[in-house]
Amino acid sequence: MGQILRITFEKKDYTFELVNPLSVSKDSKCLDILLEHINYRMVKNNGSWVFENTDDDHLIRLSAAIGKSISLRYRI
Repeated sequence: MGQILRITFEKKDYTFELVNPLSVSKDSKCLDILLEHINYRMVKNNGSWVFENTDDDHLIRLSAAIGKSISLRYRI
């Protein structure tokens, strides 16, 4: 497991961590994260990171914010 990261989204704090941070690179197509003790898989979709298999609008917006945070932190 990697470093625990934090994000504030829509006035609520979330903690998350990459399950395998050593595998993160510019060529990564999917990332596994642990968000609030729940496993999610993020996939790159048109240049943005989104949670796989979700239709929940809140989770889609949250995943975009988390993806942006990961992209900045790991320069991917």
